[in-house]
Amino acid sequence: MPRRTCFAAALALLASLPAVAQAPTPLADQYKPVADRIIAAAMADTDGYADLTYLCDHIGKRVSGSPQLNTAVQWGADLMRKAGFQNVVIQPVMVPHWVRGNEQASLIAPVAKPLHMLGLGMSVGTPKEGITADVLFAPDFATFDALPDSAIKGKIVVFNPGWKGYGVGSTYRVTGPSHAAARGAVAVLVRSAT
Repeated sequence: MPRRTCFAAALALLASLPAVAQAPTPLADQYKPVADRIIAAAMADTDGYADLTYLCDHIGKRVSGSPQLNTAVQWGADLMRKAGFQNVVIQPVMVPHWVRGNEQASLIAPVAKPLHMLGLGMSVGTPKEGITADVLFAPDFATFDALPDSAIKGKIVVFNPGWKGYGVGSTYRVTGPSHAAARGAVAVLVRSAT
């Protein structure tokens, strides 16, 4: 039995052991020596950790649609084939792919000052000529929603809800851009949680 198959069998057996340990039966007693050997082999096997180390250290992050993801998928399939698995198939799938561009933002009035910023994953790209517009500050969605469309149209909206937990901040990052775009905003900035 290949080591990885042995490890998988041992894990499956371990999952069922609490019930066996609570109520020994002749069947459990009959297979205990075999089960003990499988568990001992699995506990001595470090292949899983070695594979995980290789995946993390040599292939690295696997962002959807990235070359590293494709490398990791192929590596995983090859690993399963080497372990003796039959019918290993890589199924083609459509995944979103976003590439970080060159990012910059600047305050141009009342003083010129560069801003520290980072584009959020899956955000819409800015035109090559950039966007220059007046800024509308909104501390929260309630304040923003109370404004007439005429106050929002053509503006860069800055959401700054303050720190009310990661969940609240994430809501502004995830839904803020589409929320503001629906009202005519040309861009959205969200203050970092940090």
